[in-house]
Amino acid sequence: MAELTPALNRDVVHRISKFLPVSDLLSCRLVDTAWNSGVLPEFRKRSTLYLTCQELSRHHFTETMSFYQLHNVSIKFGSDSDPAQNINYALFLKTLQFRRLSLNPIRIGGQAELDLFLGILFGSREMLEELSMDFDPFKVSMEESPWSHKFPKVTRLSLSRPNPAEGEDKSENDTFFTGILTAFPALKNLTVSGNLLRVLFSSKDSINASIITQLTLPCSSAPLTQDELHPLLQLPTGHLSKLTINSILSPDRAMSDLYILLFRHASTLRVLSLQIHAQFAGFLLFPRFPALKKFSFSMQHGDVEIYFVKPAFSTATPGRQVGLILAKNYYGGIDYRYHFPKLESFQCGSCGTWSATCFKAWFPYDFRNPAYVCKTVKYFEFEEHDTKARLREGKISDKYTRLPRLFPNAGNEYVQLIKKCSP
Repeated sequence: MAELTPALNRDVVHRISKFLPVSDLLSCRLVDTAWNSGVLPEFRKRSTLYLTCQELSRHHFTETMSFYQLHNVSIKFGSDSDPAQNINYALFLKTLQFRRLSLNPIRIGGQAELDLFLGILFGSREMLEELSMDFDPFKVSMEESPWSHKFPKVTRLSLSRPNPAEGEDKSENDTFFTGILTAFPALKNLTVSGNLLRVLFSSKDSINASIITQLTLPCSSAPLTQDELHPLLQLPTGHLSKLTINSILSPDRAMSDLYILLFRHASTLRVLSLQIHAQFAGFLLFPRFPALKKFSFSMQHGDVEIYFVKPAFSTATPGRQVGLILAKNYYGGIDYRYHFPKLESFQCGSCGTWSATCFKAWFPYDFRNPAYVCKTVKYFEFEEHDTKARLREGKISDKYTRLPRLFPNAGNEYVQLIKKCSP
């Protein structure tokens, strides 16, 4: 092999030592002629390459780094220094093409880094299928949305940005995200932080072009508020088959929005996951879910009142404010045969201890009443903060003993342990 220069020896070798040991590199071509002639690693059955692009070493690359096009690539780039280094970014990346691309985190310190970021995306727009982008705070002047190009094959998209610090402009960089959904006409699976919902669904074009069937709102440091939840009501009715909402914090207004959202997609939902934040105030209303097969429900505390729509009012939609009296008139207790006729998996729990009222709402005392027995469930779990410890000790509270009778066909390990611990 040709002798390496000190710069290549110091920086390129360090770079190679970082990414060659990973188990999922498919193939790569290094930019230096000496390295190309002597080092041509080929790793079959590997699919992911992780690159950490440090500012001070980019200028040692004079050509593009070329990768096999079927890669699933995760690239971390951006400035860790303040101010950012004045680097010629065009020398680092030129024509990379990926099918699955993860850019986490994205630190954009100026226009040059923004151009590099967009260049990576647009270079793969004809073949990209999955894209994940996690943005750090950035300040780049932008008068119009950059999403003029289409990504016709992308079906999975993940977007997140941090919540603004106290006193910061919440709408900063909204222009960058405005209209982004229109760039992904085939999008079906969307994972997005709550602070982006208002921006993503502010455009009628974005909403009309949406064919999203799976929506995930992941956990964040700040729970989901009514202002963030409300834009989801603009989604086309009856499209969602999977919905995950973590950490909901809401008074009555957001509770109403949550019910309306569930009501509009109840006929198509197959998988539903809800997590209620510890500071949740009020009560929850649930519609009928005729197609739901998997349901996960958790609360960070257990003092939330639960109601279910009565069959006679199955088409009733609550207004902006739903009072407790109205709930008692139009909504009542659970009937598994009516509300969850196809449910197969049911998991619920709390970081604390459920109140007797909340526990009774899901697991009524009279297991002889057929309305309270769910024969379709094959997998069932209910956990409070001390449930696992009590099961290991063989000591459980009396309220647990009726659970296997309410779900007689559930045969998973949890149910078996409950039966063993029952008197």
